[in-house]
Amino acid sequence: MIGKSRMTVQAIELGKLDLSEGLAIAISKATGVSAEWLLHGDPSEPPVDANGKPWTRDFYDLYVTAADMHRKIKKHGGSKADAERMARGLLGDDVAADLMKALRGLLSDPDRHALAVAKARRLIAELEKSP
Repeated sequence: MIGKSRMTVQAIELGKLDLSEGLAIAISKATGVSAEWLLHGDPSEPPVDANGKPWTRDFYDLYVTAADMHRKIKKHGGSKADAERMARGLLGDDVAADLMKALRGLLSDPDRHALAVAKARRLIAELEKSP
């Protein structure tokens, strides 16, 4: 996940190795835990995200799902915000209603609507293929 061996991670956790800024950033990108908390936080306190909010398993699931969806959506011209909205939908919100609302908003421009529907279908097909 972060390009380091389990032994290296354990040595850092046990205080035998110092955590470098680069590795803290890699861990932050992979997990959503604040790099600042990783470098300077009190390990006896719960971790926080980049906004200082409590880092939870639910946050991690959303973070990883959004990152994965962003990679896939980016290929079709979608934004990181689109990916996060869809990830939230997959993890509990009603994504179908959000997508329908967005598609209805494109009805005034038939070409954009047709393109959006085609992209949505391709994305869904791609997501169905992925493990």
